[in-house]
Amino acid sequence: MRVLHISLQVARALAYLHPTVLHRDLKPANVLIANANGDLPIAKLGDFGLSRLASTVLVTRNPEVGTVPYMAPEIFDPSNHEVTDRADMYALGVILWEMLSGCRPWAGNGFVQIAYTVTALRRRLPMDAIPPERRLPKLEALIHECWDADPARRPAAAEAVKVLALAQEAMSRAEHEARREADPRRAQANGGDAGADLRLYTS
Repeated sequence: MRVLHISLQVARALAYLHPTVLHRDLKPANVLIANANGDLPIAKLGDFGLSRLASTVLVTRNPEVGTVPYMAPEIFDPSNHEVTDRADMYALGVILWEMLSGCRPWAGNGFVQIAYTVTALRRRLPMDAIPPERRLPKLEALIHECWDADPARRPAAAEAVKVLALAQEAMSRAEHEARREADPRRAQANGGDAGADLRLYTS
């Protein structure tokens, strides 16, 4: 799944930056893709215009920066003056949801509507927008963790890397087994279950 390949590279980039550097405007437009039509596209983070060293933004007069649909709840809070790398992790969860669902986050809603929904109502983007064949429980769990209202409970980028790497490995094994099972002679010789690895990971 290309989504896993791209999201893993983004998570690795964040793990390299965090906690020293905060991107603060993580969104698809700032993820640059090379070899987009290939099986293994290369993703790199761009546009560091809002980035700051963590030591300079832990306390800030202007935390409310970024692109609204990808902004963490604490950024909308006028009484909050602390920004951490976990704000980037919230945005990563939104990007994962967007890639899996193929939908724009909070489409048709403005700044005030989005801010009220994610802060006062504590609602998040709907998981049922993701097609059933793309709804892997481990990925959904990661997204929900990235969207936790408490920044301290969101996973670090390194943790997200581990989850995504395991998911990619399981998917790769399942695809390999499926190709092998397509050959009746190999399937009979190996007696394999094409979906076993993926089901073990996603159950």
